[in-house]
Formats: sequence, C-alpha cells, structure tokens
Amino acid sequence: MNSDSKITVLFCYRDKEIERVKRSLTSLSNQTNQNFTVLFIDYGSEIIYSKEIKRLISDEFPFVKYVYNHTIGMPWNRAHALNCGIKLAETPYVFTSDIDIAFREDSIELLYGLLRNDTVYYFPTYLVSRNFKDWDNFGKYKNFDRSGERGRGLSLMPTQAIQKIRGYDEFFCFWGYEDNNLYHKLKLLGLNSTFWDQDCFLYHQWHPFYPDAHQRFPKGWRGFMKSYHQNSQHENVRINNQDRSWGTIFKETERPTLNSVEPVNEISLEGDPLFISYTLNRVFNLQKFDHHLKFFFKEDTYPQYIKTKTIRLINWVNGAISNAKWIPFELKSKYDHLNLSLYDIRDVFIFFIYAHKNRIEDYCISIDGRKRKIELILKKAVI
Repeated sequence: MNSDSKITVLFCYRDKEIERVKRSLTSLSNQTNQNFTVLFIDYGSEIIYSKEIKRLISDEFPFVKYVYNHTIGMPWNRAHALNCGIKLAETPYVFTSDIDIAFREDSIELLYGLLRNDTVYYFPTYLVSRNFKDWDNFGKYKNFDRSGERGRGLSLMPTQAIQKIRGYDEFFCFWGYEDNNLYHKLKLLGLNSTFWDQDCFLYHQWHPFYPDAHQRFPKGWRGFMKSYHQNSQHENVRINNQDRSWGTIFKETERPTLNSVEPVNEISLEGDPLFISYTLNRVFNLQKFDHHLKFFFKEDTYPQYIKTKTIRLINWVNGAISNAKWIPFELKSKYDHLNLSLYDIRDVFIFFIYAHKNRIEDYCISIDGRKRKIELILKKAVI
C-alpha cells in the first residue's frame, strides 16, 4: 500500500469475463494520482475464473490485493463481499466500485478533492452502449445515458463510520436494498449524504441481463428484501449484523460441506414445493449434529413429458446455457408449467436456509444444468 494513500477502491467479483476486469483495472493503472489502494474480493468464483483472475492481477496489476473468499455454493451477497474489504481497509476512506466500471484518468484526483469525514458521496456513471469499442479513449466520450440519483452503489465513505455500524447488512443477498439500507444507517449516524452530479467520470461497461429474473433471484425476493429494509427503517436499527459476524472471509478448510469426511445422509426430493419444504424441515429436525445432509432433486417428475424429442432438446440447450455465462436467452415450452424447474427448488432451499440460519453451520447449493439436477448439502450447527 502506498504510505500516502487515503482511499481504498473496493471491488467484489464472481464469475465475470476477464476482459471487463482488465479494462477496469487498466483504467486505475492509468490514473494521474496513484495514491490509492485496491482490494479485489473474489466472492467464491469457480476455479476456471479465479485462476485467470489471480494470474491477471499477479502479472499485470501488482498494485491490487486479491482476496479469495470460499463462498462456493452460497448465493451472491454483495453486502458480505464489500464488508470483507471494509474490514481489511487500512485507509481513512473507501470507494465502493463495480468491476464493470472504468475510471477516467482523473477520477482518483477528483475523489481526493471530496474527502470529508462527515460526508458520504454517491456518484453517477455513464452507461456505455453495447457496441462501443474505443476503450483506449473512453474518457473523452460524453454522449452516453447516465445513471440516476437512486443508484447508490458507487460511493465514497469514511472507513471509520462504516466500520462503526458493522458495514452493510448481510441479510441482503442475490438482489437487495443493501445500498439504500446503508444510506439510512449512515444518516442516523449523523453523516451528510450528497449525490455528485457536477461531473460524471465513471463508465459502466455494457452487459446483458439475465434472460429470466427468476434465475437471478427467488420468486418474491424483491418484496422480501423491501419489507426487511422498511422494517429496519421503522425500528431505527442503527447497527447492522447484530445477530451475526460480518465481513467473514472463509478459508476452504472452514467450509465443512466442501470438505466432508463425516457420514452423509442422502435424500431424494419429489413432489410440489410445499411438500419438499415439509420434507426439508422434517428431516432436518431429526438430523444428528455429526452427520451431513444431502438433498437432491432431478427434473424428471414427469417422464412422459421429459422424454419427448423436442423437450429433451430444449432441456439440453437450457442446460448448456445455465452452465455458460452471460447468454441472454433461454428456450421455453408451452408445457413448462407441468414440470418444476431447478430454480423453483433453489427457491425452496434458500427460504429454508433463511428460516434456519441460526441452526445451520454451513451449506452448499449446486446446480448442474446439463444433468438437470440441484443439490443442497448442509451441516447442522451444535446449539
């Protein structure tokens, strides 16, 4: 770390293309002011991505500190990922970034002019178009659409203040209100909040959205997260994560479901979501503490439907899509309503885990699109 550094730029990442990471970090290496630190939190990427990212950073961006958090099998949790960096930060200010962001060459210099220990700044970003190619000169372009004031993901904050309230609330995962929640908590702490609209110096790289919001997060998740956020506001909760640790960085040896040497009870799940939820609860309540549980479900409940040539082709293509990254479509059949999807079962698993989070020591969810199979491995906590 540069001894004169006052700002740590935080990135959280999982399974994204190497090229967009390289563009973002290259833009930081070209800054006119080099007095900053970078923490790159890899939140449980698959090994094919994590190896490439580590090699890229080691070879081309030695100023970046890479940290791998073994959260494989856990849902994406931006709040937890950022908290890991916030706990590690040694500078008086942190800038929460996104790996899709490219920084104009004077970005750090501009941030230095805004450092206030009583103020949080939020920043807009240009939304770069899909076919843009001139990344060597991106900073001169001003004709893109801009993000609005409601977006609070790109922020400059006093490190001590955010550490005082124990970071972002890690209850939020998949897609949530973690930025809005933090905004409210910092206001309760007495900090000013300012949206910086005088100059836009950040550029968001285009990427497709998920073909189906259900793949991104469980059905009803937005409402669930919104209700939690509103209740938190109503109760004026000032400190986050009071019932749990925060910013935990897991080592592989600390994830028993990834390194099981204990007996495993395997249970095949069938039926509708309500019956599957009942099965999970019944088996879990009877489970011994020194055993692992493995629940699995295969999309073959309706064999006559599955075995038709058309449906088998659709399932094969969708399996390949789900194992790939950033393919913005999937195939549908008019008979899909007859068969539960892997994401329907994923939803049951997630809500079960949230209902029993204080009774579960560790868990791992894996989806195999080609085999049309989903598994949940968990270990019961000793209470």
